[in-house]
Parts: sequence; C-alpha cells; structure tokens
Amino acid sequence: MKIQTNIIVKPFIWLIISIITGFVIMVSVYCLPTSRIEKNVEKSVPQFKDEMSPAVEWAHGYKTTQLANIGDALMLLNACNPVNNILQDAMLNKAEFYGTIYSTQAIVSKFSPEHPQAQEVPYPRYWHGYLAFIKPLLLLFNYQEIRLLNYFLQFSLLMYIFYLMLNKIDKKYIIAFFITIITINSITTAISLQNSTIYYTMLISIIVILKFNDKMLEKQFYTTFFLLIGAFTSFVDFLTYPLVSLGIPLTLFYIINKYQINRGGYKILSLIIFWFIGYFGMWAGKWILASAITDINVIENAISQIKTRTVGQDTEQIYSPIVSIFNNISAYLKTPYLTLGLIFSAITLYLFYKNKYKIKLERKNILIYLLISILPIIWLSLAANHSIIHSHFTHRELSISCFAILCMIFDSVKIKE
Repeated sequence: MKIQTNIIVKPFIWLIISIITGFVIMVSVYCLPTSRIEKNVEKSVPQFKDEMSPAVEWAHGYKTTQLANIGDALMLLNACNPVNNILQDAMLNKAEFYGTIYSTQAIVSKFSPEHPQAQEVPYPRYWHGYLAFIKPLLLLFNYQEIRLLNYFLQFSLLMYIFYLMLNKIDKKYIIAFFITIITINSITTAISLQNSTIYYTMLISIIVILKFNDKMLEKQFYTTFFLLIGAFTSFVDFLTYPLVSLGIPLTLFYIINKYQINRGGYKILSLIIFWFIGYFGMWAGKWILASAITDINVIENAISQIKTRTVGQDTEQIYSPIVSIFNNISAYLKTPYLTLGLIFSAITLYLFYKNKYKIKLERKNILIYLLISILPIIWLSLAANHSIIHSHFTHRELSISCFAILCMIFDSVKIKE
C-alpha cells in the first residue's frame, strides 16, 4: 500500500506543487520593471529588421535551418509589454500589435517614430514560462547578446553530456545520440529562443538521468521525474516539439536500466503516461487559473484551439495525418541528411562484411524501442493541423525515432567472439 501511494499519489501532489510554483514564478517576473527591458528590446530591433520574413533560413531551402524569428519576436513583445495588473497580466500574457500580421513587424513598428495605434492581444492558453528567463536576461542584454549566450550555454551543456556519457554508457549509444543531435540541428536551436525551450529541457533531463540514475531508481522517483519533465515542458514551451523532452530521455533511461528493471515495457509505458499527465495537467492548470483570475474563458479558448490543431479542417484545407507525417519527414529528405544515412549504412555493411559483428535480436528490447520510436508518428498524426503548418519546427519530433531506432540497431548488433 505504501509503495502504491509513493508511485501514484506523490506524482499528483508534485503536479499541484508545479502548478502553484508556475503561478508564483509568473507573478514574480511580472513584478520586474519593464522600462529597462523595453530599452534592450529596442536595441534588438535591427536584428528583426534583417529577419522580417516569417521563413528565415540560415541555409536556404533547408527546413531544419529555419529560425524561430516570429516566435522570438513574440517572446520579446510579451516580455516588454507594460504591466497594469500583475495578477491578470501574468495570466493573460499580452503583447502589443500595430495592425500587423507578424510579430517581427510588430516589434519593428513598436519602436518606429510613427506607428499605428497599438492593440493589446492576449495569449493566455500557454504558460509563457520562458519569461522567467527572458525577462531577467533582458534587464541586462539585448536579443543579439542573448543569442550568443544561448549558444555558449547549449554548447557547454552538450559537451558536459558527452563527458558524462563516456563514463556511463556504451560508446555505441554516444554515436546514436550524436546523430540525433544532428537531426535536431543544434545550430538552429542556439540562435532561436523559441526552439531552445525543449532543447534545454531535454539536455537538463539527460544530465539528471546520467548523474542521479541509481538514486532515482532506488527511490522509485522516475515516475515523478517524468511527470515533472512533462509539467516543465508545458510551462516553458510554445508547442514546438514537446515530445523530444519525453522520447530521448526515455530512451536513455531504458538503455541504462534495461537489465535492472522488471517488466520493462510496463515501466516505459507508465513513464510515458505520467509525462502526459504532467504535460496536460500543467497546461490545464494555467487555463483554470487564468479563467478564474481574468474575465476571459481561457478553458473554452484552449479547447477550441485543441480541436483546430488536431485532425480537422479549416475554411480552405483538410489536414491529413498522412500529409502531416510526410511534410515532417521531408525536412530530412535532403542531400546532407541522406548522405549521412548512406555513410552510416556503408560503415555498418562493411563491418558485417568483415565478419566482426553478428545480429542478435531480443524481442523485448525491439518492442520497447519501437514503442518509443512511434511516439512522434502518433503525435504528428493527432496534431495534424499544427504539424503541417509548423513543420519547420515540429519535424524535430522525429529525432526521437532516430535515437530509438539507432539504439535498437546497436543493441541488436553484437561483436563476434
């Protein structure tokens, strides 16, 4: 009975604590003065003048290199928006628009000598937890400087992970992780704040697993841990590629612990379920709080958006799951990625030809890796509308499939004795 309470009840207590903590954090950052923030946002305008287009790619024609300049501009507009009512503004997350469609245009118009009448637009269905980091940073730095700091920090965390992996897991899994990072494209995440939230969540989750795996396994804390990852993902993310914060840490958890856990399939499935409980539970917490504190029915707005963003249709187009999957896979059907795949395949075939390796299939392992690898396919199918419109960042969900399948292959290949 005590074990059951620890495993089932405690995670839900942590979820309530997460919602309360999220609310306190948002109210706290909305207490920060916006005058200094606004000055640094104004210094950021030249960057957005150069990146006004909604589809800026640092390698033209490659979807994986598209920046999140629209999302980043919205983040900055939210950060510098004047605060009138701390509690309500922390829940409504307003930004000023000036008769413009794109947030890049809005941020340029905001600081133009002559601009149209401002219109405050609320965006309450997300937590906008990134403001807990962006607002303090904007007190000291402008957007260009934050980009560079973002690159420094992400690179440092990634190098630290490789260092930890060298001592914790077999080198073949490090190769799989390296290839997976290529599919995420860490250059794009480094210069896009919107694309960074999930990347940071994934990196930090991996570091925690590598450093504290034995303790978390002993204390049966992994259920709570994945619930907290889901909750934090919901808190900071703009619905970019959230499943990456689940799938890649989950695959790492399995390759480290597959011989230590009983009923591995059940364990993996339970961690997936609790991640989703954390993710949607945290999200629902924002809707409830915002609806209670403000005069906007955020619950109704959020449910309406969910219906739109999942399989359905708008006034012009039906959004098919098959089209969604193909659109996202097509991001990788480019020469550099295909070349990488061919090189990897050629090396693998060469090693088999030299008779250094043999294939040893373990049904349980294969099924678990396949379960993890199909998570992005299910997500892209269910969120077809969103995944087609925003495939320039949702394609990163497929990095989960890459990591899981590569680990499955490496697990099945054994050195001949």
